[in-house]
Amino acid sequence: MNELFGRLAAEGRALLMTTHDLAAAARTCHRVALINRTVVAEGGPELLADPDQMLRAFGLDRAIGTVTAS
Repeated sequence: MNELFGRLAAEGRALLMTTHDLAAAARTCHRVALINRTVVAEGGPELLADPDQMLRAFGLDRAIGTVTAS
């Protein structure tokens, strides 16, 4: 999947990926949007490592972990 995305992006194509795999999104995407019935936050993949944004996006009352790009 990453090879295909890389090739298409190198051709100047815009790609849209929807996923619940936040770790894959952090590794693969240049921009992300957190959506919970509406766009809650958008920005770079570092957004996925921000506990406050994750709490807002998913309506959680406490942090249960973080996602990091490898």
